[in-house]
Parts: sequence; C-alpha cells; structure tokens
Amino acid sequence: MKRMGYFSILSLVTLSLLVSGCDVFEGLLTEEKKLNPEAEEWLDKGVAYTEAGDMENALECFNTAIELYPDLAIAYYLRGAVYENLGEYDNTLQNFNKAINIEKNNPMFYYGRGLVYEKLERYEDAISDFSATIELDSKYIDAYNDRGNIHTKLGNYSEAVSDFTKSIKLEPGAAVFYYNRGGVYLLLGDYDKALKDVNKAIAIDPNDPLFFYLRGTVFIDIGQYDKSIIDIEKAIELNPNQKEAKERMGHE
Repeated sequence: MKRMGYFSILSLVTLSLLVSGCDVFEGLLTEEKKLNPEAEEWLDKGVAYTEAGDMENALECFNTAIELYPDLAIAYYLRGAVYENLGEYDNTLQNFNKAINIEKNNPMFYYGRGLVYEKLERYEDAISDFSATIELDSKYIDAYNDRGNIHTKLGNYSEAVSDFTKSIKLEPGAAVFYYNRGGVYLLLGDYDKALKDVNKAIAIDPNDPLFFYLRGTVFIDIGQYDKSIIDIEKAIELNPNQKEAKERMGHE
C-alpha cells in the first residue's frame, strides 16, 4: 500500500510550517500563551537549518528555544522531527510525548508519533495515534490512509476498506487511495471492485507503474493473461527497476 507520496516526518513538519510571507508559528499557540520573541527567532532559525539539512545546528536552535520557553510544544515536536531524521527514535518519541503532554489537542503531534510507531512496527500504537488524530481532525486525510495501510498489514481488511473509502470521499482526485483500496479488494478476492478501483487510479495518474502492476496481478488472478502481460510490461516500461514486475515476466 502507498502513501500520498513519501515524506519524512521532518518534511511534513516543515511543509506545514513554512508559509511564505507569513509568521510560521501563527495559530500554533493558544491565546493564553504568548511566544517569547527570542524563542520564536530560534525556532525560525531551526526551521531554516532543517530545510538546509543542517541537523546539528537545527538541534541547537530548538534546544535554545526550549530553554527560553520550556512549555512550547511545537519546539519539542520540531526537535523530535530532527531526531527522527537522524534515526534516533527513542529521542524522537521522548520529544513527541512531551509535545503531546503540553498540547493534547494538536492532531499533527499524534500523527507524527503514529508514523514513528508504524516505522518501528508498533502497529497497535500507530493505529491508536492515527485514531486520535482523526478524533481531533475528522478531515486529516493522511491519518485515514496510514491507518488503512496498517489495517491491511494486519489483515483487518474491512477496516482498511473503510479508511481508504473515507480518504477517497475527502479527496476523490487522489489516485493512491483508489490503488490502496483496490489492493485490499484483491486480497478479499473481490476482483470486480479491485479492477474498478485500479482503473480509476490509472485514469487519474497513468504514469505510476504500481497501478499497472496491480491491475496486471488482478488479470492474472481472473485468468486474463493477455491483459496481464500488457499491464506488467507497461509497469516495467514506466519503471525498469521494478523487481516484482520483472520477475513476473521472467526478466533478469
């Protein structure tokens, strides 16, 4: 199953925060909390270093911001995202937990922690965090999609279909959601629905080799081998390095 395009947690954070011409922290603080201007300056610097790939200086900036403003949840979250980028998952979780303890109603914090749990294969914890994200923001599309991916891994196919269907309703123009749901229908042996979904995915995005590979697999299962060859060859054409498709066709 796929995401809407892979982003690290750090990428998701900076994409959320870096708004050209705007105060990047506008709306992240409650009215009761006024951000220390010096702390804000260090956060801005930390985000800039993050974008430049300088994680060491980014950490120093976020550490300084936390020293100046110990109850600033977003600073812990940003620091945790840097640790995630460095592969230091214990430190990531420690910082995300702190952010959540300070600010329990921010869906982004739960979503980010859920991604870490998913990476660590702590799937039940990930489901719990994605569910918390959705409870706080019922239109958080990625949380439905990622929860659906985990349900698929765990064999919870009806739950997966429900999550991908919700993603489709929220963003019907995203091919990946049809692909993901089609993959579950294939696992369920519901070939008509699988074909319908993957056809929709290909209609939206005809350049993704995984979509053609999935449809080729459906065609194999229903005995339409000529069509399967066409689709799997198309998958290889779009991505000559796609191992599964090449193995299907006997290519070395």
